[in-house]
Amino acid sequence: MRQVEISFPRGKPSYNNYFGTNSDPSGSEKIKKKKRASDSVDVTHISSNDNDDLFKISRSTPSVPKKKKKSIGLTSEETDLLISGSKADKIKTVVDSLSFETISEGLLSLGRVIRIRDHEILVSLPGRTMGSVPITAISGPYTKALEKLTLAEGREDAVYGVKDLFQIGQIVSVAVTGVKKDVHSVRVTLSMSPSDLQAGYTSGSISESMVLTGAVESVEDHGYIIDIGVQGTHTFLPKENAKAFIQNVNHKPLGIGQLLKCKVLKSKSAGRSGTSKTYLTVTISPKEVNRTKYTMETVNNYQLLLPGMESEGTVMETHKTGIKVDFLGMVSLIHLDHMAEPWTLPGTLEVGATNFPRVLYLFPNSSNPYLTLQSRICQKKASLPQLLLTLGDKLKVKIARIEKRGLIVKFENGERGFVSSTRCSDNSAFTDEDIAREFPIASSHTCCVMEYSSLDNIYIGSFQQSVLSQQIIRIDQLEVGQVVSCDLKAWKSTGAIVGVGLAKGFIPKIHFGELALKNPAVKFPVGHKFKARVCRIDLNKNQILLTAKKRLVKSKAPLLSSYPECVYGIESEGVISKVTESGLNIFTIGGLSAFIPATKATKESRTRLTKLFFPGQVVNFHVVSANAEKNRIILSMLFEESSRQHTSSSNEVITGGKENKQKLKNGKQSAGGHVIEIINKSVKVIPEDVVVVKPTTNRRKISSEDKSKVSLENKETKSKSRKLTTDKTKSKDNPEPPRKRRKKHNSEQDTHKDVPKRSEIPCLEVPSESFYDTSYLIKGGNESDSDVSSVEEYETEEIPKTVKAVKKDKASKEWAHESEIRKIESKVADPLHTPTTLDDFERLVINSPNSSLAWTAFIAFVLQGADIVNARALAARALQTILFREEGERLNIWKVMLNMETGFGTEESVKHTFNEALKANDPLAIYKAMCEIRQRAKNYKELEYLLRVMNKKFPQEREVWFLGLTHYYKTGQFDKGRELFKTCLANLPKTEHITMISKTAVLEMKYGDVGRGRTLLDTTLLTYPKRLDLWLLYAAQLIKKGNYDDARDVFQNAARVPFVPKRMLVVLKKFLQFEMEHGTLENRSKVKEMALQYVNNVDASAEFLTHLDD
Repeated sequence: MRQVEISFPRGKPSYNNYFGTNSDPSGSEKIKKKKRASDSVDVTHISSNDNDDLFKISRSTPSVPKKKKKSIGLTSEETDLLISGSKADKIKTVVDSLSFETISEGLLSLGRVIRIRDHEILVSLPGRTMGSVPITAISGPYTKALEKLTLAEGREDAVYGVKDLFQIGQIVSVAVTGVKKDVHSVRVTLSMSPSDLQAGYTSGSISESMVLTGAVESVEDHGYIIDIGVQGTHTFLPKENAKAFIQNVNHKPLGIGQLLKCKVLKSKSAGRSGTSKTYLTVTISPKEVNRTKYTMETVNNYQLLLPGMESEGTVMETHKTGIKVDFLGMVSLIHLDHMAEPWTLPGTLEVGATNFPRVLYLFPNSSNPYLTLQSRICQKKASLPQLLLTLGDKLKVKIARIEKRGLIVKFENGERGFVSSTRCSDNSAFTDEDIAREFPIASSHTCCVMEYSSLDNIYIGSFQQSVLSQQIIRIDQLEVGQVVSCDLKAWKSTGAIVGVGLAKGFIPKIHFGELALKNPAVKFPVGHKFKARVCRIDLNKNQILLTAKKRLVKSKAPLLSSYPECVYGIESEGVISKVTESGLNIFTIGGLSAFIPATKATKESRTRLTKLFFPGQVVNFHVVSANAEKNRIILSMLFEESSRQHTSSSNEVITGGKENKQKLKNGKQSAGGHVIEIINKSVKVIPEDVVVVKPTTNRRKISSEDKSKVSLENKETKSKSRKLTTDKTKSKDNPEPPRKRRKKHNSEQDTHKDVPKRSEIPCLEVPSESFYDTSYLIKGGNESDSDVSSVEEYETEEIPKTVKAVKKDKASKEWAHESEIRKIESKVADPLHTPTTLDDFERLVINSPNSSLAWTAFIAFVLQGADIVNARALAARALQTILFREEGERLNIWKVMLNMETGFGTEESVKHTFNEALKANDPLAIYKAMCEIRQRAKNYKELEYLLRVMNKKFPQEREVWFLGLTHYYKTGQFDKGRELFKTCLANLPKTEHITMISKTAVLEMKYGDVGRGRTLLDTTLLTYPKRLDLWLLYAAQLIKKGNYDDARDVFQNAARVPFVPKRMLVVLKKFLQFEMEHGTLENRSKVKEMALQYVNNVDASAEFLTHLDD
């Protein structure tokens, strides 16, 4: 415990401190004896207190003359001190927390990983402080491995990246190796190297049951060589002692340089004196490490203490700022922030009470360790505490306590907060008296949540009005594409630093002005405010990249911020960042880097690109290709080529030939040998070989008068053709009507002379508002033939015939009509006939009124014309027609309606249909159907919302949880999937656990971490070894992954389980089949030997081996 005098760093001293005890600052001075003859004082008159032994003069001695002595001169302050009491009464006992002022090199502390970058790790420390660990300060073996990788020296052992070695929220031990203090900041450099953490250890000071930090130095045949940073030691970790850690915690083999908590199992010294070496055998089993508690026999001095050590402590004293504890025979301190519970006061603990604290941090050259009673600090699983407040929010708080460094506040939900003295006001002259006056205990104020100290479990806030008035506090409140207000802070050589609320961003020089500016600082001086657009956000590096180009700020073009968004043909805008002879480097609005080849930048191949383009120029482009694996996006600026390709693919020229009798694209259907094309709600009936040029734009409906006009026009055409043919015949031949029929070829030759070509005959365009208006056109597939009969009769009309010929023609026509009717009837009777017209579909639903398949086909046919109104009406008609007992068929129609609204309707219509479907059907079935629709549409935001709702509504349904797990694993959100898996097991009954574990293991092995999936199955099979389905599932997954050796081990383990003969036969059959496909002849013989051995041991029948050969 440090004895600290009351200090007043700001303003006037206050004799009434924040805790209500009086003190006099004059007591901080040492009493100095000064010889001053003029100010001689008889000390017998200074103190009238008889109990004051120091200055008391015995009054019982006789009064004898005394020699004059030089009196002791005291100042007035010293006199007041003597009168008021001893100096010790004026010194206050304080338990200080760690701070940037007290942190120093050599400090050892626990910390929590809060951010992992490529080259450093950010660690939260006690006392609301933090530091960074460079990649070269993780461990000595890791640094050497990185150096070898840099020199391109291959290694057989695994060397993981920083993000694979550590996890966010992981508790680590660190040593402070450097503290750099500037005017406005303090940078603390840390080290995790065992040589820095265990610098006070020697080979003789290590004893069994100690837990030390070690780093994997090399991988051997039977274990690992561990570096603990202590000279004269050789540490070995057997593979058996690492299995539990690898399976339950690491989920992958140990990597070179990886840090481990190692518990010493054996310690043996060998060699001569002076050159002896200590050989240590350790384990990293989580159970062994976590239950280690130290005694004075193991650790008996301050130099052997390490962060995280746990032992029994006894309360010696309690104070307002903390408690004093007897810990391993040393006087130790626990600050108020590290009590067992956030709002526990030290006074609630009784002197003599025992507890089990851990070492939190250790000052160098000290003898008083600082401890913590918070059990969550050394939790088994690495994870950050769940934030109950959103960073950046402005919330109401109450002042709970006033401390030397600031204020402790309490949020409405009970969370703790800290506001430092410098954040209480924007006024730099704000004194401690002002703080006590403006922020009295229990007063309410609005506080902005700035940060979160994960190790102390406390939020950092601010009362400054300059902070409360800002909308943007942190960069995670921003989104890519968002337009924000900026103020320019400073200019650098490559661009400008701008303020976005309280966050800071960067704008490159080429992103100022529409044209390239040589000196943008002239037009945009420091302090200038303007609008900018967020292009890229990097949370790991805490960086924001923006653009100030007005065209991009106002642009409505799609954002291209990720590779999935770069779909072929999508158009957007960007800035040219570099111009080369081979092409243009482009920076998109969403922050992606792309490339436009020279051939796709301009058609002028002879002109250099440098003459046509310049850096900073805003250009339009469309995506040609995007490859996420190669990190490459190819764009093009030639829009004519892309639009021509798009036009040719979407607006194809259609003819009426026989090849078009099949279903055509873009809503085209065939009817009676002619093509019906539906474009923009316009229906066309096209004769064979007549080319469709463009759709009509007329929107009026065809009335009965229009129909009659069409038929009259056809009749007039027929009569004109007859008259024309007759006149020509008369002019060439005998004017008298012929008795005999002329030769056919002469008639056809004369007839076709004046007949217009097919291309000159206009196609019949029938505009309509709805699809159903065209029913008279395609009825039975024959009405279209009658509508263009004028063309056919025009070509086949002949000269007048005799009465006999007329009768013969009439009979042939009747026969043709009857044969056509028979064809139609055979079509209707044929079950394999595919409906192609509205009448066909009407007959289909009349014959099968309760068939959802028939109604679905009908609705799909109508939707090919994009007629959503009639499709909705048809779906409603289907629900009215299908019997209420046919729940499955009605459910299918509701699914069709949901699909239809998702594809053609609005979000409001989707929600309305969804709510109606929930009322009419089983809610679970509708939720599952909607999830499938959202997944097919890749609308993951709405899908995840649905999954959360389903988890709350149907917590006992296994399928609901599996839907969510499948989604998260397929989309690569493994952390969310694993958290959902834990929640799932907590909600489902135990009878469902094995099924969920096996399904999750399959997902892990297919999409996530294979090692984690294997661990799940291994653990389950240890508990339920006779689950044959799990053994077969395990082996099948390994075979799919190509891990044949591991699959063979699984089959061998399954064969050792004492199954009944029927089940063992299945195992051995599968095993033999596996060896036939992937094994050798020797392996197959081993399987048969296992079968024979099983038959002998169990007395199975001889048929067992016969069935095995089958």
